[in-house]
Amino acid sequence: MSLRLAIEAGETFAAIAPVVAAMPKNSKCSQPDTQVALMLLSGTNDAILPYDGGQMPGGRGEVLSAVDTITFWKNLNQNTSTASVENLLDINTLDASTVIRSSYSGETRIQDVVLITMNGAGHTEPSIAEQFSRVFEAIVGRQNHDVEMAELVWEFFKDKTR
Repeated sequence: MSLRLAIEAGETFAAIAPVVAAMPKNSKCSQPDTQVALMLLSGTNDAILPYDGGQMPGGRGEVLSAVDTITFWKNLNQNTSTASVENLLDINTLDASTVIRSSYSGETRIQDVVLITMNGAGHTEPSIAEQFSRVFEAIVGRQNHDVEMAELVWEFFKDKTR
């Protein structure tokens, strides 16, 4: 939903942080014309929303890959920087998941684009404090426990203004 809001009402938002989301391959939204900073969080083992793009189960449409979604926003934001890649600390080795932050700093903060890749994680938001049950993880995939989603998002949002 935040992707659509940023596309259709971009002047209202300085930044968005979609979690386990991607751009639809055949969007019916209008062509965006307003720069909006983006942080995308995506799991590589997401069976509901494929990290590498493609058809979602249940005939719910086709999505771009996480990398192509980032490219879309970099182009929209006229961000030509190369990625600064950081492997975040693997503080919970039992979750079989690690986190990589790929940051593309824009000339202005509104042009920033960040991809948080959760290697080994599924259709889940990462959290240290809130941990899903094994039953829930059996449905949506593993949850990463190395970072706190809310803290990552706030850190990204706090310096973004229109």
